[in-house]
Amino acid sequence: HFGLSAFLGVLCAGFFGLSVSPAYADDPTTIDPKDSYYEANKQTPGARVDFKMILANDKPTLLFIHSEHCGPCKRMAPKIHKLAEAKPDIKVVELMLDGEAEKAIGWESAAAKQFNIHAVPAYLIYDKDGKQIASGTKAKDNVKGWLLETGIITESDK
Repeated sequence: HFGLSAFLGVLCAGFFGLSVSPAYADDPTTIDPKDSYYEANKQTPGARVDFKMILANDKPTLLFIHSEHCGPCKRMAPKIHKLAEAKPDIKVVELMLDGEAEKAIGWESAAAKQFNIHAVPAYLIYDKDGKQIASGTKAKDNVKGWLLETGIITESDK
């Protein structure tokens, strides 16, 4: 099942020349490790993901973990999407914590438990071999540096 938002995302990505393939935890055949951006559990929000399937094997992977019920997450999401466009030497994977029925942040979701998430937005950075190289403040600082480097934010946006 390919929802309207996924269709529009692919349509917009195609228009802007991005390589995007929506990746769903329940259908690993839709994941192309060469894509620069995808939503790891869009079809089944809050679900666990196949960790090996979300990692790029030729570049670092930024895992952006967020919630629909988080204001800072909503403000960061468009910037993270632009980062995927502007920085093809990293792979950006978006992971939603909330399940379909949740009315608040999905702290008890399988995805939150899988990555031990207690605050959002959260950023985890992995090298091409799947080793976590940054989390917490270090990962946030890396993301901020990439956003500054690409001009997505400026010093005054901090």
